[in-house]
Amino acid sequence: MSAAMVAARSAEVAAADRMAAAHVSERTQTRAAKTAARYDRWAEANNQPQVPRADPGALTRWLHAHLDLWGHGTMSVYVDDLRRAQMTAGGPDPTRGMVRDYLSAVGRTKWRRTLPRVVALDLAEMARAAERDLHSEQPGGRVLELRGAVAVLLTRALDMPLARVACIEVDTITVTSAGLQLTVPPHRGVGRNKAAMAAQALLLTRTGAALDPVAAVEELLELLPVGTTRLLGFGLRRTGGRQVPAPTDAKTPQLVSRIRTQLAAAARRAGLDRAALGQDGCGSGLNDADAGWLLAHLNPSLVRQLRDLTYGLLGAATASRHAGLADLRIRDLEATDTGWAVRFRQEKNNPEGIEELVRVRPVDHEADDNDRCPAWCPACALDRWLLVMRRSWRVERGLLLPAMHAGRGPSGPLDDWYGTQILQRLLGRDDVSTRSMRAGTITALRAEGAEFRAIADVSGHRSMPQLTRYLRIVDPHSGQYHPPL
Repeated sequence: MSAAMVAARSAEVAAADRMAAAHVSERTQTRAAKTAARYDRWAEANNQPQVPRADPGALTRWLHAHLDLWGHGTMSVYVDDLRRAQMTAGGPDPTRGMVRDYLSAVGRTKWRRTLPRVVALDLAEMARAAERDLHSEQPGGRVLELRGAVAVLLTRALDMPLARVACIEVDTITVTSAGLQLTVPPHRGVGRNKAAMAAQALLLTRTGAALDPVAAVEELLELLPVGTTRLLGFGLRRTGGRQVPAPTDAKTPQLVSRIRTQLAAAARRAGLDRAALGQDGCGSGLNDADAGWLLAHLNPSLVRQLRDLTYGLLGAATASRHAGLADLRIRDLEATDTGWAVRFRQEKNNPEGIEELVRVRPVDHEADDNDRCPAWCPACALDRWLLVMRRSWRVERGLLLPAMHAGRGPSGPLDDWYGTQILQRLLGRDDVSTRSMRAGTITALRAEGAEFRAIADVSGHRSMPQLTRYLRIVDPHSGQYHPPL
């Protein structure tokens, strides 16, 4: 292609661009003039400044007056048109500050009801989740926990080997208000070292203590699978593609072996030396505190459940982002007279961890006496979780709320997806996410009448418009979120 042809082609392209620009410019100017006229009619009727003296406050009132008619896209076009019309007329830019914040709020909230990542965490729901007993989530898990607990408690209370306790028949047990009556069957003896023993009728009284065997047996009797003849004579059987508790016809030695295996696994999760279980494998060498610790870890999900509960309660108490919780380390906790001081070193507005910008949040006990604190006390949750980390994992440093690999210990930081799964599992709903913790606390504080500055001291926000984006106050008539003004 010759140079003359290239020059001619370039001239044609330039001419076409000028024609298109002129057409677009003319159309844009016409639209801006129509929008300005629309705004002026409203401003005149409502005693507001007109173009070219419109200000951000008046423009925001105009947008809010038409909230039910215009969507976010329409509002954005009108705002750009008014800006162009006023600046062409020699006026100041009326679209800065609160106008852009209002548009952002409308874009985040309008027409949204209960979408993930926008619904606020209900603090009452979190409290109810904390009040639930922590039991195994596996099919038949609770009845298996009770089998191990009853084995330990009865061998300790009756001072008998597990083999004899495993032979106790359900028909010989009577539960009364005073306690428990049962009959231990006779033992024919084995070899020279184990003499024969006659049947024994025994009475166990209620103690009301944490390690009361009567309460454990009473609960187990209510959950026993139909057809069970021996108190501990059951296990799991696969039925219809799932495992369910069912009676077992295994002989006593096999049953005893299964229970000992269950207790050994619990001791490993609890960080206890297996030798402390004693020769019989039922915890004869444990004191009451260690025995209670062992029984708690009969729940194979206990450690993960405590980690999840601490994550949710601490996040709600401090209005924290997921990233702040995931980066917390044990060294960021400082014990105080009323609970803990938590240092959030690296956050969204302080990625470098500058010391002057570190957010320190008090996490106090909900009662002067720790034993009287409610189940949802975040400081008590921290106490329990630190005890688990130190006793079960032998961990004194590192991440405070790590991910777990198959329940065998910390395996790295939690990611955002995992944090969302924790909250959904805690609350039993799928419309919450990690952002819900922050939104729930901010919304609850505002509903109680707290000023925005006081809320910012809790959440760590330095921008008030940014803070208002977390408000989730729903209009009872439309079911939509109110965009904050």
